[in-house]
Amino acid sequence: MNADNTIEFHNRIVEIRNNFIAHANNYHLEQVIAFIQFEYIDGQLVSRMNYAEAANYSFHEDELENFMILSSFLMKQVQNKKEKVSAKIVEEMTYDGLMKLGAETIQKSR
Repeated sequence: MNADNTIEFHNRIVEIRNNFIAHANNYHLEQVIAFIQFEYIDGQLVSRMNYAEAANYSFHEDELENFMILSSFLMKQVQNKKEKVSAKIVEEMTYDGLMKLGAETIQKSR
């Protein structure tokens, strides 16, 4: 990624943000769902924050490499924030509260 390429790519990302993501009426193009995922691991109920995303954007072939570099960097940032938020939820809700919520959720889903 060279300087000219970086500025051009940055402008493309800003355009996508302004036209599709931030304050746009194109919600049919994307969906993001956040949730707490519960699993039984080694006889214990474990919870973690998770999300699912579906979006529809098109990049030119030469932009894909830049997008992958940017996405990788941003995903690391998101992972770090997700870990901090998860720890804060566990801290504020207590372990027993999370286990009770997880057990209730599993019971309701059966």
